[in-house]
Amino acid sequence: MVRIVARPLLLLLVGLSVNGCSLALLEKPRLADGPAARDCTTSPVAPILDAAGAGLMVAGIVRVLTYQSDDLLVPDVISDGAMTAILAPPGLLWGYSAARGFGWTSECRGRQSLSEDAIADYLRTLSRTP
Repeated sequence: MVRIVARPLLLLLVGLSVNGCSLALLEKPRLADGPAARDCTTSPVAPILDAAGAGLMVAGIVRVLTYQSDDLLVPDVISDGAMTAILAPPGLLWGYSAARGFGWTSECRGRQSLSEDAIADYLRTLSRTP
């Protein structure tokens, strides 16, 4: 009986400890308009991990809500509502972190390409002047 309760609690603790990679680890682009410096994060790895975590939590909720136990030896220690309440907050945080992370990384890539285009235009004008 303890093993049945310990596994979801362990998953919850692990999930909460790695939640929000994008919110914690990404360097956001500065709020100023125009080209961005090279100090913001362009890699989408952290948002992808957050999206995967959110997907796992959603899959867990779907599994909990659709699972029908025919085995009388395994009692339902935690109700479906309780398991949903356990899995929903980490899933929501992961989803929010993924959405913010994808937005920040795409903005950083776009603003860095603007700065590269601006530098190329400036060099072209320098080469054209006599």
